[in-house]
Amino acid sequence: VSTQSTGSTLAVSYMQSTLSGEYKCGINYGGAIVYSTATTINVAGVLYFPTHALVVTGQALTISIQTVTDTTAKSVAWYLNDVELNPAESAYTITTAEATEGANKITTSTLVWTGVAASNQDATLHVQLSTDNYFLKSSDSIVNVLEVYTQPQDYKILRGIDTYVYCSFEGPPQPAITWLSHTSLTGTGTDVTNGVTQITALTPTTSLTVYQSRLTVNVDSAASATYWSCKATYPSYTGKYIFTGGTLNTNVACLTPIGVTAVTGPTTLTVGTTATFTAKADNPPAPQFGWKFNGYTISSLSADGTQLSSSEYQYVYEKTSMQVTDSGAYGALAIYSDYGSSALVTVTTNVVNACPRIAAPGNGELTCDPTTFSTTSTTIPTQAVTETAVTCTVTCDAGYMLQTVQTTFTCTDGTWEQNSVVNPFNSVSKCLRMMTPTSYALTFSVGYELPWVASCTDYYGDYLRLAFPYHVANAASSLSCVSEGHCSVDDTYFAYDNALDACYTTGNTIWLKVKYKQTGDTANDRRTEMFTEFSNWAISTTFAPYTLMETANCVDTDCACCIKDTCLKAPTTIMARLKCSSTKRRRRSAMDDYPEIAFDAFEGTGNASRVTRFEEITCGAGSVPQDNTCIVCVEGTYQSGDQCVSCPIGTYQDKTGSTTCSSCPTGTSTTSTGASQSDLCIEVCQMEDVRYGVSDPPSGWIVKLGDPVTVRCSEGFQYGGKSISITTLESCSVMPSCTRVRISTPSLNVLESSTLDLNCKITAASSPELCLFFKDSQHINATEPISIGGGVYECETSVTMVDSADEGSYSCSAMWDEDAEPSNELDIRVMGLTFDDTETVYAEGSDHTFFCAATVPSDSAVIISWTRNGQPVGERLTATSNPAIGVLNLEDISPQNQGDYQCRATYLGIGTIVSEPARLAVLGFLESLNDMDLTKGSTAELHCKPTMGAVSWTKNDTPLTTTSSSLEIESVGQQDEGVYKCEATFQGEIIRSSATVTVSDSGITQHPEDITRQSGEQATLTCATNTDSSFKWYMNEKEVSTGVKSTAKQSVLTTSPLTLRTRLQCVVSTGEGKTYYSKIGVVNVIGFKTVPQDKGLPVDGEVSLHCSVIGDSLTKLVWIRASDSKEVESSKMESYTTGYTTSNILTTRDQGTYFCRAEFLGYVIESERAAVSPVRVVMSSKSVALGDDVTLTCTVTGAIKADLVFWTRNGELIFNDKSLTHVTGQDTSISELVLDSVHTSDTGEYRCAASMLSDLSVYGSEPAPLRLLGFIDMVSDVVVKRGHLTELVFSVQHQDGVKVSCDLSVGVVVIGSGDVHGDVIRFRGEVINVGGEVKEIDYTCSVDYGSDVVIKSESAKIYIVDEPTLGADTSYVLIGEVALFTLTADYITNVPAVHWKVNSLTTVQYSGSYTSSEYTSTLQWPVTQDVEVEATVHYADIGGYSVRRAVVLAYGVEGITGPEKVHLGDSYNLTCSVATIDEDTVITWYKEDSQLLPHSTLYYDNKISSVLYLPEVSESDTGVYVCSAEFSDGKRSSGAFYVTQTSDCKLPKIENAVMDTSSEIVSHLSELSVSCGDETVVMKCEHGSWDQTLVFCPAATSASLTMQLVTGIVVLIVLLAVGLGAVYFYKQHHRTRAVTPMQRPDSVEELKRQWRDYVDDSAVINNPSAEENIEDVNTNIATQYHQQLERTVTQISE
Repeated sequence: VSTQSTGSTLAVSYMQSTLSGEYKCGINYGGAIVYSTATTINVAGVLYFPTHALVVTGQALTISIQTVTDTTAKSVAWYLNDVELNPAESAYTITTAEATEGANKITTSTLVWTGVAASNQDATLHVQLSTDNYFLKSSDSIVNVLEVYTQPQDYKILRGIDTYVYCSFEGPPQPAITWLSHTSLTGTGTDVTNGVTQITALTPTTSLTVYQSRLTVNVDSAASATYWSCKATYPSYTGKYIFTGGTLNTNVACLTPIGVTAVTGPTTLTVGTTATFTAKADNPPAPQFGWKFNGYTISSLSADGTQLSSSEYQYVYEKTSMQVTDSGAYGALAIYSDYGSSALVTVTTNVVNACPRIAAPGNGELTCDPTTFSTTSTTIPTQAVTETAVTCTVTCDAGYMLQTVQTTFTCTDGTWEQNSVVNPFNSVSKCLRMMTPTSYALTFSVGYELPWVASCTDYYGDYLRLAFPYHVANAASSLSCVSEGHCSVDDTYFAYDNALDACYTTGNTIWLKVKYKQTGDTANDRRTEMFTEFSNWAISTTFAPYTLMETANCVDTDCACCIKDTCLKAPTTIMARLKCSSTKRRRRSAMDDYPEIAFDAFEGTGNASRVTRFEEITCGAGSVPQDNTCIVCVEGTYQSGDQCVSCPIGTYQDKTGSTTCSSCPTGTSTTSTGASQSDLCIEVCQMEDVRYGVSDPPSGWIVKLGDPVTVRCSEGFQYGGKSISITTLESCSVMPSCTRVRISTPSLNVLESSTLDLNCKITAASSPELCLFFKDSQHINATEPISIGGGVYECETSVTMVDSADEGSYSCSAMWDEDAEPSNELDIRVMGLTFDDTETVYAEGSDHTFFCAATVPSDSAVIISWTRNGQPVGERLTATSNPAIGVLNLEDISPQNQGDYQCRATYLGIGTIVSEPARLAVLGFLESLNDMDLTKGSTAELHCKPTMGAVSWTKNDTPLTTTSSSLEIESVGQQDEGVYKCEATFQGEIIRSSATVTVSDSGITQHPEDITRQSGEQATLTCATNTDSSFKWYMNEKEVSTGVKSTAKQSVLTTSPLTLRTRLQCVVSTGEGKTYYSKIGVVNVIGFKTVPQDKGLPVDGEVSLHCSVIGDSLTKLVWIRASDSKEVESSKMESYTTGYTTSNILTTRDQGTYFCRAEFLGYVIESERAAVSPVRVVMSSKSVALGDDVTLTCTVTGAIKADLVFWTRNGELIFNDKSLTHVTGQDTSISELVLDSVHTSDTGEYRCAASMLSDLSVYGSEPAPLRLLGFIDMVSDVVVKRGHLTELVFSVQHQDGVKVSCDLSVGVVVIGSGDVHGDVIRFRGEVINVGGEVKEIDYTCSVDYGSDVVIKSESAKIYIVDEPTLGADTSYVLIGEVALFTLTADYITNVPAVHWKVNSLTTVQYSGSYTSSEYTSTLQWPVTQDVEVEATVHYADIGGYSVRRAVVLAYGVEGITGPEKVHLGDSYNLTCSVATIDEDTVITWYKEDSQLLPHSTLYYDNKISSVLYLPEVSESDTGVYVCSAEFSDGKRSSGAFYVTQTSDCKLPKIENAVMDTSSEIVSHLSELSVSCGDETVVMKCEHGSWDQTLVFCPAATSASLTMQLVTGIVVLIVLLAVGLGAVYFYKQHHRTRAVTPMQRPDSVEELKRQWRDYVDDSAVINNPSAEENIEDVNTNIATQYHQQLERTVTQISE
């Protein structure tokens, strides 16, 4: 029996514990299966042990190992860093448990390790287990101790400024990070969520991942230190990595705020006061302070503060003379050199006016609510008030009337309704004294009804007018005023040539006029009486014209018709028509062609139906009527008709009631109209044009040197740092000039690391010496200016490599000698990009996310896009929020994701920032091993290509020597059978691939070969066997069913066109149930994966072209310029290789056509051509009238079509246009922005930026301004003084060919060519041909830009005001009475402000009132001496001022001088000084009621000095002395002087006595020791007398006594000689009384001049009326008078 042996082998790779058990095989005999005996196989080993064990520092680590064995474990040992752990140690707890699963023993051992420290990082743990049959050792598990990576730091943070605080923790896994707020360093924490940003993963090293969280802290000015910490909560994690979870807490960080803690200042204060603002800031460090008002800098940085304590610093800012316009927010910021600037802390101050106290008018009363304002005083009360709302009513005394009809005045919000805010001197209407006119006039109009339409010029009208005067003559007896002789008919009223002078008609009524004048009894206005009497007479008296004319005595050819001694002469023309001579007077006959009528003009009679009246008054020369009374023209004015007109410039009038003005001396002039004194004729300058502005007084006006000049600069210009400044004119050759200093930069948003260019442009009359540049008020650079023509100068500076520290406010200042003009301020923002460019390695199949943060301007947008190896990836983001976060998510990473990733932030109109590249590496296999069956003698190649790392091979776990990615087996034999493993190692990470190779005699005899094909070609591969088989093909591990042609022993696969590297394998199944796997056949596909695309080349920019190829064995990849077929230099190329893909990026600035050339072994391929052509984005500036519609056009030209256009205005994104118009047949795309009804807010710089989605490029245009045509500063009302230059000044938007014109209701305007300042042209026009009495002119202006673009201004007015006038009520005022001064000034809208000075001292004791066009200010001043007043009128309407002066001379007793205390027995003089108006002044002395005679009276012009001599005064001579003066006008003046006895004593005269003092005066109650001979007497002074009398002491016999006697005799002889000489001198010079006549001085200066003449002349003569001999006092009196008068004059002048 023959037998056949059959065998089968089972091979199991990588035995698992689940494969433990009984194995047996079975043979199928036709359905019957015979099994072999069972064989037991037990698999022993480690079931589970983690490769990494994670634990939070300080916490417990729990880790377990699970093993499988066939018997129970005898021992289990844990090892730390290869050192066995001792279970007895408290830090380690080891537990072991065993379970049985079938024949297997499952052992689980657990280690609990408490208090794991950070020093245990990267420690290794492994376990050893032994049984009877096995010894097991686990692999190492690496301990990863997670701890805090970054602690939040203690820091000083700026108040009000966002401060970022960071903390970070190690991982993975990613923890949940929570921020905690604490009350102290040791306090418990409370979770916070506000200000916490998302967690960011960082990779500071290749082997460490850190998770970071950021907290944004912003504390206000009142906050104290805050305390913060972080807590990380980790999740549990099981698997290859084990982690039981846990929490980590950081330290508590103290954030100490620094900055301004408080700004204090007044919340409300009144105008004119000083505001003090105090800022306090944290210290140390000591800050600098800067102050701002409403956001604008008002003071430079200063460190001159005061340290209040070790932790507080203070700075004080004062602003004087606060005005309503100073209301607003005042703030301070503190700048620390190491930390920056804190936020601005402000206090709001409101400057208001309390209702000013006002005075009652003279001769009137003020009744107010509240009553605190009620008063009868004509001076402003000084009592402080706080009311802001007051209502007052004004009433006048009997005999006075209010100047205006307004009687009630209201104050609201601190301002009286009749005053503007610029007038601080509030007043009410005056009470004016009513004066009688010189005459009254009353014109009657008498109406007579006719049966037809009346006419003054037809036959009947002529006759009635001629007869009416005769009719009126009959009324005299009925009019009381006429019959009494006080009123009469104005005969001249009927000497008319115009019929309408005395006649008019209304319908059928003819009105005939007659005028009466009242010239007598003018104290009584009898016009009302006259009207009543005349009306009664006219209505009741029949008017019979025929009868009147018949009795008239008409003679001569002119027909002078006389009746009742009154001849009324009618015009010749009327007489000719009427033929009214006595011989030719007509009567109406029946033959006349007139109808029958009831009233016959020639024969009939009629009565008046109605009488009306018109009243007038007549004033004398130098006065004008006003409200039925007369006012006298004041100084500085003259009468012209019924008006008081100011004296023109160059003239003056120092008297009231004048009809002319006096001319100034040659070479002098007044500065304005209305001069009231000759000394106002001064040497003056004529104002010239102010460059870039206007002045007040304006160009052409006369100005006194040293007087203030207000300079108003054009918009944007400054003088002295202000748009409106007040200066003084120091020289006629140096006129003020305005200056504009503007700092600019191409963009307020600057890219990080770029250059910030600053330009300071100065428009001025002269070049500055230097330009200073500032950042945050700190000086950063200085440069010299360069002239660019047209009065414009430039300075430039740059800040290179800009970073975030360069953000801030920039300004410049132009310097001239001591002067400086500041510019505007620019707030510069730095645009930055944050991106983690750390190289990262990820395992294949994992996920990764890139983050990119870009700063976004508040008024713009940013486009964030991504590239890999220079090629766009992902989606792009357009963001407007700050910061803009770009995200690129990569999921299921494969080797194709490898490369250099970059983030790009494109700012519209600014530029693009590109981050540094972050390299992403993927650890994986591009080609891995596959099982294969080989036949003996064949050749095979194993491919194992990792993305990176070193390659090693093993066969059956035996290392092989090759490190290549391919392993070739030649002449395969049985020895080549086995398990082949490929292992790649990179940075500690290991990846493996394995395959089993079997070798047999039969099987696959022809394997698929490795071949190379170009992309798009097909590949043909063959697989053959030596037995009949079935075939399957797999392409890239997926079965292929098409393109396969198989026979019993061979199969051929023809692929579809290939574009990628392809792995093909043939699987053969034999009839015997065997399966054979061929080796992998690799088709190396070569070709272009990415071909270059057409690109647009921006202006002055560059472009990048990208191409990539696939395929192995690449030898060269270059760019070729198509124009010359030459390679582009390598410096412009950059290559990247990822797996089998190689990329090359060309960066070029040259336009042209380019392509890629790739050279492989045996192949050369070329890409398609790509054109680099220019892309131009253009938009032009536009000019448009306000309110019109405008369309802005953006034209994009280039071969690449734009997909999207962004529009910005002044850097702010306003519109995204996706609906572009592409012009057919042209490389042009158009975007339009339509603006309807353009407003001023629409003006600015517009840009458009075109975006190409194909290459993520953005192309921007140059800025194009949109300007408003027309008026920049509109024409406005103009107020000027009469006699001065009237100018119209306005600015319009400049454009070539622009024309302007103005239309005036009166006069014409001559307009100059205009001054061009950039886009603005400023015109000046001089108004001419205006009449002298014109007060108001209407005008409009137009600007013509051509092409029917004419813009007309609104209507405005020119108001012309006269100079103010100032006068005194009288030239002389008695001392003790009140002098009245009145100033009158015209105004238009705002009441002018008036400042008064009395004798050079400012006073506010005056009142004011106004009408609709005139303001009157009255000053009442008590007279004690000559009064010289000066009133300065400040015009709110026109700016500038006028000065008026007036003098009142005082007369009366000025005072009495003499000793107030006298010694009894002595003689004294009392001197009375009197200012007089003439020499008829009578001076009388009185003591109480007794009249005394003066001893001497001295005269000098208007001064009298009277001396009263008091000889040997006794006690009865003490008392009150009165000096009384009576003047020629009947007024009296007196002065009193009180003489009392002194309590001191004079040293007694005692012959031969020696006293113990040499003083002439001994005080009250003092004692005097007198040596009298041999005894001493003590005397006491009491109340001016000695208590004892001693007049003689006995003579001493000594020599000394004899000497005294001789001396006394000599003295007596000398005295006698002097006396005789005095008598002789008196008789020679004593003359009778004489008065030196001198003209009354008009001013103090005149008085001084006359006094000097008097001193030179010495014409002062004694008064002989004194009865006693006073020769001995004449000299003393003259001297005293001289000294007293000189002192008086000095006081007056001061």
